[in-house]
Amino acid sequence: MCICVAIVDAETPGSSAFAPTIPNRNSPPGKAPEGMVWIPGGEFSMGSTDESESMCGLPGVTQDALPVHRVYVDGFWMDATEITNNEYRQFVWWTRDSIAAKLMGYVKSVDGVDAIDWKKASTIKRISTKD
Repeated sequence: MCICVAIVDAETPGSSAFAPTIPNRNSPPGKAPEGMVWIPGGEFSMGSTDESESMCGLPGVTQDALPVHRVYVDGFWMDATEITNNEYRQFVWWTRDSIAAKLMGYVKSVDGVDAIDWKKASTIKRISTKD
């Protein structure tokens, strides 16, 4: 499996396809829910200028990223606890559904909305997820 990150020199002077990122300067819509951080969002350039560009040694994988275009993302709350895909996969395997997660105490209510309490969920014993 190839996991790679494409670094694009997008915001250098003279780059015509990419424009500078414009951060959203709006304040969060109230006090932060417990364990959450505010991600302000903003506007940025996304895409590729070269349909034959290769990633991870595979040519042409950026064809569906054409053309470079502007994207705006609203600000949002995100859990402050970072987890890996494997940790999340294990949590989903153990709880299997939201009723089980609630019964096991891994759900917290934030302003009337149920959300996973990742601090509690991080105590789940690790298992092998190999199929």
